[in-house]
Amino acid sequence: KGSRCKMASDEGDGVTNCSSADESIVTIMGTIGSVSAAASLLTVILVLKRNLHKRLVYRLAAYQASAGLLNSVTAVFQLTMLYSEANRVRGILCKVLGFFTMYTLWMNLMFTAWMTFHLFCFAVCFKNLRKMEPFYVVFSLVAPSVMALVPLPTNSYGVDGNCWIQFKTINGSTCTPSKTGIIEEFTLWVGPALVLLILESIALVVMVTILTCRVCRKEGVMIRSQRTALVQVLPLAAYPMTLCVLVVLIIAFRIHYAIHIDHDLKPLHPLFVVAVVCYSSIGLVTSGALVVHMCMFASNNRPISSLMTKRRADLHTVLAYQSID
Repeated sequence: KGSRCKMASDEGDGVTNCSSADESIVTIMGTIGSVSAAASLLTVILVLKRNLHKRLVYRLAAYQASAGLLNSVTAVFQLTMLYSEANRVRGILCKVLGFFTMYTLWMNLMFTAWMTFHLFCFAVCFKNLRKMEPFYVVFSLVAPSVMALVPLPTNSYGVDGNCWIQFKTINGSTCTPSKTGIIEEFTLWVGPALVLLILESIALVVMVTILTCRVCRKEGVMIRSQRTALVQVLPLAAYPMTLCVLVVLIIAFRIHYAIHIDHDLKPLHPLFVVAVVCYSSIGLVTSGALVVHMCMFASNNRPISSLMTKRRADLHTVLAYQSID
């Protein structure tokens, strides 16, 4: 049974949507996105001005802030859907916004996954992954584009409250569920993102647990160096933890929408609003976490030698922990 919903036809571009851009949702997205974009930009500038980009861990955080900036800019551009009068322009613009929405979400997830991987290897395995940095930067920029390009040939991007993969298509005079859109959504976004988030969550829990257990041991330089590592890692772990929560809420709405696909999408549905707020605030949250981390460790410039003792067996551990910077 098709749902009766508002149809917006983009004539001349061959695009017919089951809904038009909702003013309240797009306004919320654009407003929060503007604040997030400004915060992300200022944070990146602050990192560069203070030469913190010379430290690997701050570069990883700056990559996330930069991804958050692009994410926020995409959210701001959703506002243009309210003021684009030409149907053809609106149809093309919505496809572009849908592509960049998918791309920036995956880019944030990729950089978060690599940060989690780096922290896990640093804190648990004592591995220095500096040489892998070019690889995971390139991978995090290229892989999301592959995921975001797939819905373009199938014409799945369109207006559905905001520009995203459409779950409904026009069939005569009614809107019916789009199997293509739903399959692409769960194959390209919901499924892989949930798997990645679960792996990240497991890695974070294991990492914090192991570090905490190690700190409880009384082994001279080991306990001091590991306490330093724990204090450094916990604020950095806030990045992936926070993004995991935001993305899970976004995914929860898409799953809810797919389950209730036969009903009209209410623009101000609480879960829809939460998902829009989470998406728009990714840049604000990641940049805020980075600023807090910079403030916490602004005066933490202890040299490696301050943690060293005469126990040569502990030297490798100390150097491994200090390599996070």
